[in-house]
Amino acid sequence: MLQLGPLKLNAYGAMIALGVVAAVWLSGRRLEKRGAGTREDMSAIALWGVPAGVIGGRLYHVITDWELFSGHPERIIQIWKGGLGIWGGIFLGVIVGIWEGRRRGISTAVLLTCVAPALPLAQSIGRWGNWFNQELFGRPTTLPWGLEVSEFHTRQAGFPVGTLFHPTFLYESLACLALCGMLLLLDKVVKRASSAQNKDLAEVRTAVALTPEQESRLAAALEKATGKKVNLKVVVDPSVLGGVVATVGDSVIDGSVRTRLDQVKSRL
Repeated sequence: MLQLGPLKLNAYGAMIALGVVAAVWLSGRRLEKRGAGTREDMSAIALWGVPAGVIGGRLYHVITDWELFSGHPERIIQIWKGGLGIWGGIFLGVIVGIWEGRRRGISTAVLLTCVAPALPLAQSIGRWGNWFNQELFGRPTTLPWGLEVSEFHTRQAGFPVGTLFHPTFLYESLACLALCGMLLLLDKVVKRASSAQNKDLAEVRTAVALTPEQESRLAAALEKATGKKVNLKVVVDPSVLGGVVATVGDSVIDGSVRTRLDQVKSRL
């Protein structure tokens, strides 16, 4: 228990709450940066998704460890003693979160992209609740970071008092934190690549210097020449021209398509 004046907080629940707060902050920040919603939207989604995730996680734990609850149904609601299955929490929490997001006009793909790194961040923080509850430790070890648990838990695990154990909760916490960092880094790499491509497309269009009417006529002519739909205003798709053999930025086009393109441009 954590005593804050007259308020008593269960440490396990407090770590879960901290994880939720961090996840909502990160995903809300990402949602605003994409211009797809506000932090208030993400908070509203969390108001539905988090309770659903807790219920899903508890149900998953009860179902997969039924022997702990068989004959003791009152233990099912004693969530403060620990016992949440992450997969059940993610499954139900994400489904309900998507439902609320769609009600607010937020794309499912964008919402999941914003939430993706926030989930392992929440798990990384929440796992420390297992340390307070002295659970989810591994096999005995002599490593310097071995975890010492109470005499009761040591004997219950079948080992002599003083035995050190692998802090498996810590391993998972660090792994989840690393996963969060990798997803954030990957997101930045993808954004930079997308920005570079958009810059190249803008430079190509500026060099051509076509008016909207000429651009439309060029697209129509290319469609007739290639037999495929062309939309110059949105994207240059290699599959559209069929002759692009390098990146758009390099503007490498095979001879036959380049000849047709030059012929069409000369008539504009």
